Amino acid sequence: MSLSGTCLCGAITITINDSNLLESDAQRGHICHCRNCRAWGGCIAASILKISSSLVTIEGAEHLTTYEDSATLSGNTIQRKFCGRCGSPILKLTPRSPDDVDVHLGLFKQIPKPEFEMFCSRRQEWEGGVQYPARKKFEELPGSKEVV
Repeated sequence: MSLSGTCLCGAITITINDSNLLESDAQRGHICHCRNCRAWGGCIAASILKISSSLVTIEGAEHLTTYEDSATLSGNTIQRKFCGRCGSPILKLTPRSPDDVDVHLGLFKQIPKPEFEMFCSRRQEWEGGVQYPARKKFEELPGSKEVV
């Protein structure tokens, strides 16, 4: 099974080839509340799927534009990739996971339930009542203190 999505203008199509991505009991991907991911996605949180780059194909990659984001909390420079025509966020690459890509899930009609939520300490005060169906919630990065 595969899942395909496009940027706003349709210049880039990204396909994830993963057979259990949308199974009813599967929880994949995550919600990130860090300032950089919020700015990248233009919303209160980014919905992201970290997946092996071998499972992702991109058509229209010549339209990708890269922003080198070095103002990260980890201190690592992250490559954030956008459509150069319409500005839609597509994916990000991080040196912490060189064999993976972080795909922006806003490109797809169906989005898997998130496995975890991170940087909960950076949620907006008014978000208190918003509940994502994530199994785990971390104050900062995964592995940090869990939010109960």
